[in-house]
Amino acid sequence: ATARARTRSTRALVDVRFHRDLTLGEAAVRVCTSWRDDGIGGGTFELLSLAGGATAWTEHATARVSAAAPAIAPPAFPAELQLCPAVSGEAHYQRCAARGLHYGAAFQGVVQLFVSDGAALGSVRLPDSCRGSVRSHALHPALWDAALQVCLALCDDTSTVVPTHVARVCVLAELTAPITTLWSHVVRRDATRFDVTLFDGDQRPVMVMDGLTLTPLPVAAATDADRVHRLEFHEAAAVPRSSGAAWLVCGEPSD
Repeated sequence: ATARARTRSTRALVDVRFHRDLTLGEAAVRVCTSWRDDGIGGGTFELLSLAGGATAWTEHATARVSAAAPAIAPPAFPAELQLCPAVSGEAHYQRCAARGLHYGAAFQGVVQLFVSDGAALGSVRLPDSCRGSVRSHALHPALWDAALQVCLALCDDTSTVVPTHVARVCVLAELTAPITTLWSHVVRRDATRFDVTLFDGDQRPVMVMDGLTLTPLPVAAATDADRVHRLEFHEAAAVPRSSGAAWLVCGEPSD
């Protein structure tokens, strides 16, 4: 009965939007989250920041919590994709660098990829340097990031892309123990939208992300004014030699 009740009242994040990046450097930045309850078990969430000297808060991300989202049938693990040729994690990150995405060691969690027409399956692992901060109630951000990187295997162009929107995020199983390995199954809807399903190391479904949108970053055309170095030649008159010049030679007598 409890299981049936949970199926009827699935809680989900919907309309998740990433409006602009939040870069944290040496300068102090105030960061806060805002929650507004809707009175029926859901509400809206905002991530805001206030830079030093600023008078207005900047909105970075928003989402809505739905307390009664439509139930999702547990998806089956796509074992058939493991019959496709394997792509190593090293090859994956070489391709990422070619499109302008340079991941540090803490975010190189993709171990292996299996890619088919319109679908991909990735084995991802939390790097050892991140395991000290893993928690039992949520996925580590680096592990989550690696799971989303599997989408890049299905991107046709070579532009630099970033996530900007997720239509729905549903947690299918309660995270009661730390998770350090995942399987990420990605299905491409169109050129920029993907559906992502995460499975644990035992191939049990953990989470579903429907309608993940990856947006290319704009690239400004390089102009002459943008170049750091520019070489120019100018004509100059020859300096006349003096006929009465004298030479002074310095050195040791033994030289």
